[in-house]
Amino acid sequence: MSPIEEADRLLSAVMPFAEKMLSKHEEFFPFGGAIRSDGSIVSFGIYDRRGSPPAASVMKDLLTSLRNDARHGLIDASALVHHTSLTDPQIKPKDAVVVSLDHRGGFSANLVFPYVVQSGVVRFGDSIRQVNEDIVFFPPLA
Repeated sequence: MSPIEEADRLLSAVMPFAEKMLSKHEEFFPFGGAIRSDGSIVSFGIYDRRGSPPAASVMKDLLTSLRNDARHGLIDASALVHHTSLTDPQIKPKDAVVVSLDHRGGFSANLVFPYVVQSGVVRFGDSIRQVNEDIVFFPPLA
C-alpha cells in the first residue's frame, strides 16, 4: 500500500469514534490512532487523573507518545484527532474535526471536517485538506 492509501485506511478507522462521541456528547477529547509496523490499527487516548485536562495538554501527550513509537520503529502511520472552531466567515458550520495524518513514507496532511450535530445526528460538510509538515516521523528541530 502507498503512504496515501495507508493514511486513508487510518482515517477510516479513527473517524467513526469521533462521530460516535459527537453524536452522544457533542464533543470529544483529543485522541490518536496508528498503523503498527505489522499493519494492525490501534486507537488510544491519554488518561489524566485530573478528569478533564486541557485539550492542549492531551495533544502534547499524544504527540509525545506517537513520536516515541515512530522513533522506535513501532508505527508506520499516525493520526491525531481533535476538535477546532473555524474562524473563516465563508465556512459554515463553525465546528470541525481535525485529523492530522503523518506517514513514515513522507505523506502528511491535515484533514478538516466541518460538522453540525442535530438531534444526535452528526452531519459533516465538505472536507478541507491542508498540506502539513510531518510532526511525528520528521519533527522540526527545536
